[in-house]
Amino acid sequence: MEAEITTGKAAEQNPVHAEENRAAQAYLSMLWGALAFASMGALGHLAGERCSWQLVALARASLALVFSLIFALASGVRLVLFKPATLWIRSLSGSIGILLVIAPTVWLLLHSPLRRRAEIDSST
Repeated sequence: MEAEITTGKAAEQNPVHAEENRAAQAYLSMLWGALAFASMGALGHLAGERCSWQLVALARASLALVFSLIFALASGVRLVLFKPATLWIRSLSGSIGILLVIAPTVWLLLHSPLRRRAEIDSST
């Protein structure tokens, strides 16, 4: 005869099911990311036909900033602006990298046919 002891706590989830849920969440996140990346590329290509590539690059960077701020404020993270000098050095290095590497790539992606995008994306 087996006795059942109740502690008032909710029964723990089976570790196998918890691992399956995490894997499913990871796959769903990857699918959402792929959809967002493909949508951004197609919309950027359409915008490039109507606007200069500099304006498209500025809009994409601005959207990334706005989304980052929304996620940071929603999660309660403390934002820093002036304190660590390392952040400024990293920011300046990133800006130089964008000017030298990413901006020509954006120009190339906006002015190439949509069917060639996968080739360009995989080579950069």
